Formats: sequence, structure tokens, C-alpha cells
Amino acid sequence: VNTRDIVWPKQNELDVEIPWLIEAKAERDRQANGSVSAPYTVTKTDPLGRVYRITVVGRPDLSNVMIIMIGLRNPRSADQQPKSFCIWVNEFHVQGFDNQSGTAAIARADIKLADFGTVQIAGKYTTFGFGGVQQKLTDRSRDDAREFSLSAALAMDKILPEKWGFKIPLYINYDIRDVKPHFNPYDPDTPLAMSLANYAENDPRRDQLENATTERAERRGFNFSNVRKTKTSPNAKRHFWDFENFSFTYAFNEQTRRSSTIADYTQKQYRGGVIYQYGFPQRSWEPMRNVKGFDRPYLELLKDFNLSLLPTQVAIRFDADRSFVRTLYRSADLTDANQAPLFEKYFLFNRGYDLSWNLTKNVVLTYSAYANAVVDEPIGDINTRSKQDSIWRNFRNLGRMKNFDQKVRLTYRLPLEKIPLLDWMTADYNHNITYQYQANSLGISDTLGIAYGNVVRNSLERSIRGKVDFVKLYNKLRYLRFANNPSPPRKNFARSPGDDEDISREPNKILKNLTRVLMTVRGIDVDYTRQETTTLPGFLPATPKAFGLDAINAPGLPFIFGSQNRTIHYKAAANGWLTQSTMLNLPFMQTLNRTFSMRA
Repeated sequence: VNTRDIVWPKQNELDVEIPWLIEAKAERDRQANGSVSAPYTVTKTDPLGRVYRITVVGRPDLSNVMIIMIGLRNPRSADQQPKSFCIWVNEFHVQGFDNQSGTAAIARADIKLADFGTVQIAGKYTTFGFGGVQQKLTDRSRDDAREFSLSAALAMDKILPEKWGFKIPLYINYDIRDVKPHFNPYDPDTPLAMSLANYAENDPRRDQLENATTERAERRGFNFSNVRKTKTSPNAKRHFWDFENFSFTYAFNEQTRRSSTIADYTQKQYRGGVIYQYGFPQRSWEPMRNVKGFDRPYLELLKDFNLSLLPTQVAIRFDADRSFVRTLYRSADLTDANQAPLFEKYFLFNRGYDLSWNLTKNVVLTYSAYANAVVDEPIGDINTRSKQDSIWRNFRNLGRMKNFDQKVRLTYRLPLEKIPLLDWMTADYNHNITYQYQANSLGISDTLGIAYGNVVRNSLERSIRGKVDFVKLYNKLRYLRFANNPSPPRKNFARSPGDDEDISREPNKILKNLTRVLMTVRGIDVDYTRQETTTLPGFLPATPKAFGLDAINAPGLPFIFGSQNRTIHYKAAANGWLTQSTMLNLPFMQTLNRTFSMRA
């Protein structure tokens, strides 16, 4: 007898096949009235005749094993007397991996439809066990997956007469992905085929399990981007009422999916926009341009008087963005019975307005406003005509204003270059006005039911930026001009006897260098800014309309255009514009910031 077998007999070894544990659980599940919580025991025998009793309680999962315990029951003999013994655990390892190979295939086609568009088709198929040679078993594919995608970029205007001048780009996409797992997601250490075998072919529970474990994701959508009409004649005139000034965008995307935990997930997104943009032809009114009496240096300012009667450019844009998400989870019986769906949705309606106007060649005025509104929707699914009518009614009313941001900017270049004595200086004056309306959360109030109100802000910024060019000033003086100009090249030539030609002599270098030292300051930049702001919380009036005013002209045109009235809160309270809640802790605040900088 081998000495090693005497020390450690074969009967001491525990050689448990992992499939026995899976089979024991599957056998328990096949019992007609088997209880998951009650212990269920099966007996297995290995080739050496050793008998193993395997007991299953609940749904153990080998794929999530973190700790393994070895226990001995003492006493277990018939006399029920405790025994003394030694436990020796030598080696514990796993061997014999299930190394199953898989297959995969990829197909792709790019189709060019002349100048009409392009189409791309792709497909992918992968089975369980597929992976690279260098990959570990756990890194290889764990399921059977099928994917298909189709995308197309088409120029729909190609089917219309070219003389119509339409540009209609269309993009279409469709994707679908089916994943059938190899292991049962509700019983991760059991192959799905083994779980399905627990039911008869015509058992509805079999179809229910197969449907619940198969993941499917599907996505479809299309969008028209920047649809517009162009002028087909290069000599055609443009007018502000032309249809060519408009461009349109619309997009729709829908995504559905189901999985082992989600019975149904649906997401729908709608986006649309309209942009109007027109640039006016610029014609300046210059009444004194041809007056000959103003052809003098000091009258050039009057001669160059000009005024533009039309704005430079106008742009208006409307954007609508709606998202609707419905999620329905599975219950314990793998169905959606007695499950209430969850909804996540929003509907935004944004507007933007831009205006630029070169009032004169030296005065530029810009105006911009951006409004962010919410179109309120009824709670739950939109499955009735009354709910649909409610959404359209709120949309026609332009939604409920959440934020309004308005900016006015005036830039004036002082015409100092038209004045001979001041043409060595430049100066720009900027006048900036902002107004903001920020709505509070819908229906928020204090414990007494008094609304907190909203917040309005404004700011007034005035700045002047100037530059003094001393080099240009120095050059106006004849006695200093020679120091700023480079010296002429020195002439070297021999003069013949009797030649009376004068020789031009270079200015004195010492005097020139000394003069340049006195002209060390070449220029000065000056910048002065004065900014004032006012924040008024607890503002009650309704949604702002034109230029940020509501129906009762609150908070007033002066405040809209930057007024920094130190008693505006008293006026607002007297007019009933402020909340009377004593729990509002946002303060009325005004700031003044002055900045001066100079660089030489």
C-alpha cells in the first residue's frame, strides 16, 4: 500500500461535480408542488462509491459565491456522544472548465444612390463562447446576439424640380438588437435551456420565461435638418417677406426595449424648430456729403454725418423639445400584472430674438432676448383626447415662462479722428443693459400657503475705453519727427576737385537719442467701467410678455432698461408686486462695482 494513501485515504477526499448542484436545483424546480423555501435533498455517488447528499434551500447562485464554509455535525452518532477528531483541509480547487467555442459574423454594405443619397446596412451575429484566442473564458461572449442597423442620408429635393430651389436633407436610422442569454438571468448559474426544460412544450410558463429572458432593443428615427428654399436666380432681389428667409428642422426618435427586469420601456423624442433670418440692404443717409462748404478739416465731422434707417439684421427662432418616457417593470411572476408604469417627460418651448442695427458708422446697437418656457402636460399617459387638447392649448399659449433673459448693447466710437487736434486719440463708449426673469418652482409656497414669488434682476454697465497714441502726437511736431523716423543711409562718395555739390549730413546722434529718451512713453490705454445691479426676489406678477413686461406693465420700463432706483422695492410693495410671505429668505440686493485701469 502506498504510504501516501495511508496518510490521506481516497475516502477523505471530497470530489463534488458542480453540475450536480445545478441539477439538484433543476430537479427541485421540476417537482409538481415543489416549495422553494423547503429543503430539498438529492443523493449522488461518485466513481469511488462515495455518497453525497445535496440539499437545496431557496435559490442559491454559484455565480455570486463569495465564501465557502466546511462544517461538521458533532455529534451525529447513534449514542449522541461528542467525539474528538481533527479536520485537515488540504487543497480546494476547481478543474475541468466548460470551454465551449462560438461563432460570429459581420456584414456591411455601403450603397451610393448617385446624387440622391447614401444607404448603409450592417448586421452582426454572435453566439455563446465566441472570443479571441487571447481572451479568458469570462471575457468571451455570454449570450447569443443578433444586431441589424440601417441608416440613410437622402436629398429629397432631388425628386422635385430644380427650379423650385428647395433643399430638403433627410436622415433615417433604424437599429434592432436581440440578445438571448446562455444562462437564465433569474437563476444565473443555470443554463437557460435547462430552465426551459423544466416546463412542457405547451406550458405557457415556458413561453413566458423565454420572452422575459430575451432582451430586445429597437430604435428608429428620422430628421429633416435645415429645410429651406433658395433663390434660383443670382440676380433675384431679396425681401423681408421672402420664404427663403425661413429654415425648418424636425426630428423624431423612438426607442423601445425590454429585459429581464423591464417589461416595457418606451421613449419618444420630438424636436422642431423654425428660424427666420434677414439682412437688410444697407443704405446710409448722408445729407451733407455733397456740400462743398464742409470740405475743411474742422468741418469734416459735420460732412460725414450719416444715419442708417434700417436694421442690419433680424433673426427670430422657435425651438420645441418634447420627451416622453414610459417604464413598466416586471413583477415576481415575470409579468407586468399589478404594476403601475412610471413616466418621465418634459416639453420645452424656447424662443430667441436678435436684432443688430448700425445706426451710424460709429454707433452699433444690438438687442437679444431668450425665453425658456415649459408646456405643462397632464399627469400620466396621454391617452385621451382631453389630455391632448390640454397640451395643444398650453402650446398655443407659448407655455409657462421659466426664464427670460434680455440684453441691450450700444457701442459708440467717438469720432476723434475727424478732429485734427484730437486725431491722436481713440475712445469707445459701451452701454450694456440686461434684464432677467427667473420663475420659481410651480406652486411653491410657505406653510401658510403664501406664494414665494419669482426673482427679477437687472444690470446697467457703462464703460469707456480710450487710447492715446503719443507717437502720432510726436510726429505732429517738426522738431520731434526726426527722432521717430529712421536715419537716411550714409552716402560715401569722392568729390572731384572744384565740385560745388553740397553733402547731406546725418542729424546729431546724441541729440536724437536724447530726444527719444524724452519720448519714452509711446502710448496710454485707459479703461473705466461702472456696473450696477439690482436683484428683486418675491416678484408676483405673471409671465412677462413684450420686453419682459407683464399685462400691468410690471416691473416698469425703467427697471427693464437698467434703472437702479434705490427705492424700487418700496414701489413694488406699494403696487402689490411683492409677496407678503415672512418666510422668504432671499434678500433685496443692489451692487455697485467701479473698475479703473491704466497702462502706459
